[in-house]
Amino acid sequence: MERMNRLFLLSALAILSTPAPVHAAGPAPLEGWTRLRYTTNKLLVFSGELTMDRSTTGEKTVVRVDSRASLLGSSFVNSWSLSSMDRKTGRPLDFLDVRPKKKAERYTFNQGGVLHETLKPRSDAPDDPMERWRVSKRETLPEATGAQKTSNAPGDASGWVHDYISMIVRLHDLPLRKTGDEANVRVLTGKGPAPMRIRVSEERDMKREIADLATGKKSSVLFHELRLRVTPLAGSPSDTKGFLNMEGETELWIDAATRTVTEISGEVKKVPGRVDIVIAGYKK
Repeated sequence: MERMNRLFLLSALAILSTPAPVHAAGPAPLEGWTRLRYTTNKLLVFSGELTMDRSTTGEKTVVRVDSRASLLGSSFVNSWSLSSMDRKTGRPLDFLDVRPKKKAERYTFNQGGVLHETLKPRSDAPDDPMERWRVSKRETLPEATGAQKTSNAPGDASGWVHDYISMIVRLHDLPLRKTGDEANVRVLTGKGPAPMRIRVSEERDMKREIADLATGKKSSVLFHELRLRVTPLAGSPSDTKGFLNMEGETELWIDAATRTVTEISGEVKKVPGRVDIVIAGYKK
């Protein structure tokens, strides 16, 4: 009986210690995603969550990003952004970046340039819906020094201006498949459109545990990933910020099969060292 109990215990431990199923790299599961969830956690100092939701409405593809983060237990980031693109071509149309109860920045990508508007609620009514916020500033952003003139015409992709969401979504359409591949894009910065070079600098195989957000089931997926370096070209300002207010050089790892971002690494003001934001879940 004692021997049988030991055998039973060993069998149970073997079952409990069996890792989540491992799937080979390939287009599944990130191909055709409608939601992506990312998380970050740096000891007990900094933690955060970011979700991207993609939908189609008429002739538009709309992606909403919600960002939440805390620093030493206090709210550090609380914002949401909305990026609209042409459903057929992927051409960026407009971008909205909102800090609830404080202000919103709205960018409209016209053929003649980028219209920038700052919206704010009345000081005595911070809870008013954003539709009632007033436009406190309106300007057309200047071109970067020496840069090609902005052209948001449907057939001229080289002149399109991308906000950070549409740039990441459009990685799927860029010729980035192996080390050495590169593409130039125009990225929206605080000082106007700026030309940037995206280059594949490294490849690796990486096993990640991610959850199917529709079922809650977790599995280990082996991705073949590409490391992207995004660098400004001549005349570009270097003050760009991305997810969770990351600044300086930001490193992106993407799934080679779908060019979906799996990890973002960079520096966040007031947080010591680098912060890694990794994919934690998906939904189709």
